[in-house]
Amino acid sequence: FYLLAQVVSVHYGEDAQYYTVRREDNMEEQRADAQWMELITNLAGIDAARAAARKRETDSHGVDGRSLHRASRVDGSVPPWLRPCTDGLSNATRHVWEWWKRFAYRLKVRTWACLNGNRPYGCSIRLTGVNFFVLCSIWYCYIDQLRLAFVPHSGDFACAVISAIVWVALFLELVMEISVRPKGYWALIESDKAYLPSTVRYLSNFHLVAEMISLVFFVPEFMCLFSNSHSCGDRYAFSLPNACLMSLYGPDRLHAFY
Repeated sequence: FYLLAQVVSVHYGEDAQYYTVRREDNMEEQRADAQWMELITNLAGIDAARAAARKRETDSHGVDGRSLHRASRVDGSVPPWLRPCTDGLSNATRHVWEWWKRFAYRLKVRTWACLNGNRPYGCSIRLTGVNFFVLCSIWYCYIDQLRLAFVPHSGDFACAVISAIVWVALFLELVMEISVRPKGYWALIESDKAYLPSTVRYLSNFHLVAEMISLVFFVPEFMCLFSNSHSCGDRYAFSLPNACLMSLYGPDRLHAFY
Protein backbone atom coordinates (compact mmCIF):
# COMPACT_ATOMS: atom_id res chain seq x y z
CA PHE A 1 0.00 0.00 0.00
CA TYR A 2 1.39 3.37 -1.08
CA LEU A 3 0.32 6.87 -0.14
CA LEU A 4 1.26 9.88 -2.25
CA ALA A 5 2.56 12.83 -0.21
CA GLN A 6 4.68 15.95 -0.62
CA VAL A 7 7.54 16.84 1.71
CA VAL A 8 6.78 20.04 3.62
CA SER A 9 9.75 20.26 5.99
CA VAL A 10 12.79 18.28 7.12
CA HIS A 11 13.60 17.59 10.78
CA TYR A 12 16.74 16.24 12.40
CA GLY A 13 16.16 14.05 15.40
CA GLU A 14 18.63 12.54 17.81
CA ASP A 15 18.92 9.26 15.92
CA ALA A 16 17.70 9.90 12.38
CA GLN A 17 16.25 12.40 9.97
CA TYR A 18 12.48 12.53 9.48
CA TYR A 19 10.01 14.60 7.48
CA THR A 20 6.68 16.33 7.69
CA VAL A 21 4.63 15.46 4.61
CA ARG A 22 1.26 16.56 3.23
CA ARG A 23 -1.00 13.75 2.06
CA GLU A 24 -2.57 14.09 -1.37
CA ASP A 25 -5.81 12.29 -0.51
CA ASN A 26 -6.97 14.53 2.36
CA MET A 27 -4.24 17.27 2.39
CA GLU A 28 -3.41 16.55 6.04
CA GLU A 29 0.14 16.77 7.38
CA GLN A 30 1.85 13.96 9.26
CA ARG A 31 5.28 12.62 10.12
CA ALA A 32 7.13 10.27 7.77
CA ASP A 33 10.41 8.40 8.23
CA ALA A 34 12.97 8.08 5.44
CA GLN A 35 12.98 4.27 5.42
CA TRP A 36 9.26 4.24 4.57
CA MET A 37 9.49 6.79 1.76
CA GLU A 38 10.20 6.38 -1.94
CA LEU A 39 11.02 9.36 -4.17
CA ILE A 40 9.11 9.89 -7.44
CA THR A 41 11.19 11.97 -9.86
CA ASN A 42 9.18 11.52 -13.06
CA LEU A 43 6.49 14.17 -13.61
CA ALA A 44 4.25 11.68 -15.39
CA GLY A 45 4.58 9.30 -12.46
CA ILE A 46 3.67 12.07 -10.03
CA ASP A 47 0.56 12.92 -12.05
CA ALA A 48 -0.51 9.28 -12.23
CA ALA A 49 0.08 8.72 -8.52
CA ARG A 50 -1.81 11.89 -7.59
CA ALA A 51 -4.75 10.92 -9.82
CA ALA A 52 -4.84 7.48 -8.20
CA ALA A 53 -4.70 9.02 -4.72
CA ARG A 54 -7.74 11.20 -5.41
CA LYS A 55 -9.80 8.62 -7.27
CA ARG A 56 -13.09 7.55 -5.69
CA GLU A 57 -13.46 4.09 -4.31
CA THR A 58 -15.27 1.90 -6.85
CA ASP A 59 -17.09 -1.37 -6.64
CA SER A 60 -16.03 -4.53 -8.42
CA HIS A 61 -17.55 -3.34 -11.69
CA GLY A 62 -15.69 -0.03 -11.62
CA VAL A 63 -18.81 2.12 -10.99
CA ASP A 64 -19.15 4.13 -7.81
CA GLY A 65 -22.33 4.00 -5.75
CA ARG A 66 -23.58 7.48 -6.56
CA SER A 67 -23.32 6.90 -10.31
CA LEU A 68 -25.18 3.58 -9.97
CA HIS A 69 -27.92 5.22 -7.88
CA ARG A 70 -28.24 8.04 -10.39
CA ALA A 71 -28.46 5.58 -13.29
CA SER A 72 -31.20 3.53 -11.64
CA ARG A 73 -33.19 6.67 -10.83
CA VAL A 74 -32.93 7.91 -14.43
CA ASP A 75 -33.88 4.53 -15.86
CA GLY A 76 -37.10 4.53 -13.85
CA SER A 77 -38.23 8.05 -14.75
CA VAL A 78 -37.25 8.43 -18.44
CA PRO A 79 -39.38 6.97 -21.23
CA PRO A 80 -37.70 4.30 -23.34
CA TRP A 81 -37.82 6.39 -26.52
CA LEU A 82 -36.02 9.26 -24.79
CA ARG A 83 -33.39 7.10 -23.15
CA PRO A 84 -30.78 7.32 -26.00
CA CYS A 85 -30.86 11.11 -25.76
CA THR A 86 -30.47 11.14 -21.98
CA ASP A 87 -27.72 8.53 -22.12
CA GLY A 88 -25.83 10.58 -24.69
CA LEU A 89 -26.29 13.74 -22.65
CA SER A 90 -25.18 11.95 -19.50
CA ASN A 91 -22.08 10.58 -21.19
CA ALA A 92 -21.20 13.98 -22.64
CA THR A 93 -21.70 15.63 -19.24
CA ARG A 94 -19.53 13.00 -17.58
CA HIS A 95 -16.73 13.45 -20.13
CA VAL A 96 -16.86 17.23 -19.81
CA TRP A 97 -16.78 16.95 -16.03
CA GLU A 98 -13.82 14.54 -16.10
CA TRP A 99 -11.98 16.84 -18.52
CA TRP A 100 -12.65 19.83 -16.29
CA LYS A 101 -11.35 18.01 -13.21
CA ARG A 102 -8.16 17.04 -15.03
CA PHE A 103 -7.71 20.58 -16.33
CA ALA A 104 -8.32 22.13 -12.89
CA TYR A 105 -5.94 19.66 -11.27
CA ARG A 106 -3.16 20.31 -13.79
CA LEU A 107 -3.71 24.06 -13.50
CA LYS A 108 -3.38 23.77 -9.72
CA VAL A 109 -0.18 21.74 -10.02
CA ARG A 110 1.35 24.22 -12.45
CA THR A 111 0.33 27.18 -10.34
CA TRP A 112 1.81 25.57 -7.22
CA ALA A 113 5.07 24.85 -9.05
CA CYS A 114 5.24 28.39 -10.46
CA LEU A 115 4.57 30.09 -7.12
CA ASN A 116 7.07 27.91 -5.25
CA GLY A 117 9.80 28.00 -7.88
CA ASN A 118 9.71 24.28 -8.61
CA ARG A 119 10.68 22.69 -11.90
CA PRO A 120 10.22 23.63 -14.69
CA TYR A 121 9.61 27.17 -13.42
CA GLY A 122 12.54 27.32 -11.02
CA CYS A 123 15.35 29.77 -11.67
CA SER A 124 18.54 29.58 -9.63
CA ILE A 125 22.04 30.97 -9.82
CA ARG A 126 24.93 28.82 -8.66
CA LEU A 127 28.45 30.20 -8.41
CA THR A 128 31.22 27.62 -8.38
CA GLY A 129 34.94 27.83 -8.87
CA VAL A 130 34.62 26.70 -12.49
CA ASN A 131 31.97 29.35 -13.17
CA PHE A 132 34.21 31.99 -11.62
CA PHE A 133 37.11 31.06 -13.89
CA VAL A 134 34.77 31.07 -16.89
CA LEU A 135 33.67 34.62 -16.03
CA CYS A 136 37.31 35.64 -15.68
CA SER A 137 38.07 34.15 -19.10
CA ILE A 138 35.16 36.05 -20.69
CA TRP A 139 36.39 39.30 -19.15
CA TYR A 140 39.94 38.47 -20.27
CA CYS A 141 38.89 37.92 -23.88
CA TYR A 142 36.49 40.81 -24.46
CA ILE A 143 37.34 43.65 -22.04
CA ASP A 144 39.56 45.47 -24.55
CA GLN A 145 36.88 45.64 -27.22
CA LEU A 146 34.13 46.49 -24.74
CA ARG A 147 36.22 49.20 -23.09
CA LEU A 148 37.05 50.86 -26.41
CA ALA A 149 33.43 50.73 -27.60
CA PHE A 150 31.30 51.37 -24.50
CA VAL A 151 33.31 52.38 -21.41
CA PRO A 152 34.01 56.11 -20.92
CA HIS A 153 37.42 57.45 -19.96
CA SER A 154 36.35 57.72 -16.31
CA GLY A 155 35.90 53.94 -16.11
CA ASP A 156 39.44 53.03 -17.15
CA PHE A 157 40.70 52.78 -13.57
CA ALA A 158 37.87 50.43 -12.49
CA CYS A 159 38.49 48.25 -15.56
CA ALA A 160 42.20 48.12 -14.70
CA VAL A 161 41.44 46.97 -11.13
CA ILE A 162 39.11 44.22 -12.33
CA SER A 163 41.63 43.19 -15.00
CA ALA A 164 44.32 42.84 -12.33
CA ILE A 165 42.03 40.59 -10.25
CA VAL A 166 41.20 38.52 -13.33
CA TRP A 167 44.90 38.18 -14.20
CA VAL A 168 45.73 36.91 -10.72
CA ALA A 169 42.82 34.44 -10.83
CA LEU A 170 43.86 33.06 -14.23
CA PHE A 171 47.49 32.83 -13.11
CA LEU A 172 46.43 30.83 -10.05
CA GLU A 173 44.30 28.62 -12.29
CA LEU A 174 47.36 27.92 -14.43
CA VAL A 175 49.36 27.00 -11.34
CA MET A 176 46.59 24.70 -10.12
CA GLU A 177 46.37 23.02 -13.54
CA ILE A 178 50.07 22.20 -13.30
CA SER A 179 49.83 21.00 -9.70
CA VAL A 180 47.04 18.48 -10.44
CA ARG A 181 49.12 16.60 -12.96
CA PRO A 182 49.51 12.98 -11.83
CA LYS A 183 52.78 11.49 -10.76
CA GLY A 184 54.72 10.24 -13.76
CA TYR A 185 52.97 12.60 -16.16
CA TRP A 186 55.93 12.85 -18.56
CA ALA A 187 56.11 9.09 -18.93
CA LEU A 188 52.33 8.91 -19.27
CA ILE A 189 52.17 11.22 -22.29
CA GLU A 190 54.83 9.11 -24.03
CA SER A 191 52.95 5.85 -23.45
CA ASP A 192 49.97 4.35 -25.29
CA LYS A 193 47.66 6.07 -22.79
CA ALA A 194 48.60 9.55 -23.98
CA TYR A 195 45.31 10.10 -25.86
CA LEU A 196 42.95 8.67 -23.28
CA PRO A 197 40.34 11.15 -21.94
CA SER A 198 41.77 10.75 -18.45
CA THR A 199 45.16 11.95 -19.76
CA VAL A 200 44.05 14.61 -22.24
CA ARG A 201 42.13 16.49 -19.54
CA TYR A 202 45.43 17.67 -18.03
CA LEU A 203 47.07 20.84 -19.31
CA SER A 204 49.57 20.11 -22.09
CA ASN A 205 52.87 21.93 -22.52
CA PHE A 206 51.64 23.64 -25.67
CA HIS A 207 48.67 25.18 -23.88
CA LEU A 208 50.87 26.01 -20.89
CA VAL A 209 53.30 28.04 -23.02
CA ALA A 210 50.49 29.70 -25.01
CA GLU A 211 48.62 30.76 -21.87
CA MET A 212 51.78 32.09 -20.25
CA ILE A 213 52.50 34.25 -23.32
CA SER A 214 48.91 35.45 -23.31
CA LEU A 215 49.10 36.41 -19.64
CA VAL A 216 52.32 38.33 -20.27
CA PHE A 217 50.69 40.39 -23.03
CA PHE A 218 47.74 41.12 -20.75
CA VAL A 219 49.93 42.83 -18.15
CA PRO A 220 49.76 46.31 -19.84
CA GLU A 221 46.02 46.35 -19.11
CA PHE A 222 46.67 47.07 -15.44
CA MET A 223 50.22 48.49 -15.44
CA CYS A 224 48.78 51.93 -14.63
CA LEU A 225 47.97 50.71 -11.11
CA PHE A 226 51.71 50.47 -10.35
CA SER A 227 52.89 53.58 -12.24
CA ASN A 228 52.87 57.17 -11.03
CA SER A 229 53.72 58.70 -14.42
CA HIS A 230 50.89 57.13 -16.48
CA SER A 231 47.14 57.05 -16.07
CA CYS A 232 44.91 54.09 -16.89
CA GLY A 233 43.70 55.84 -20.04
CA ASP A 234 47.18 56.07 -21.62
CA ARG A 235 48.16 53.98 -24.60
CA TYR A 236 50.75 51.46 -23.45
CA ALA A 237 52.99 49.74 -25.96
CA PHE A 238 52.20 46.07 -26.68
CA SER A 239 48.63 46.53 -25.44
CA LEU A 240 45.59 45.54 -27.44
CA PRO A 241 43.84 48.96 -27.21
CA ASN A 242 46.97 50.63 -28.58
CA ALA A 243 47.16 48.03 -31.38
CA CYS A 244 43.50 48.65 -32.26
CA LEU A 245 44.02 52.41 -32.43
CA MET A 246 47.21 52.00 -34.46
CA SER A 247 45.41 49.79 -36.98
CA LEU A 248 42.67 52.42 -37.35
CA TYR A 249 44.60 55.69 -37.28
CA GLY A 250 48.08 54.70 -38.37
CA PRO A 251 50.32 56.19 -39.49
CA ASP A 252 50.66 52.65 -40.82
CA ARG A 253 48.73 49.49 -40.04
CA LEU A 254 52.00 47.68 -39.43
CA HIS A 255 52.37 49.82 -36.31
CA ALA A 256 49.69 47.65 -34.70
CA PHE A 257 52.31 44.90 -34.28
CA TYR A 258 54.94 46.95 -32.43
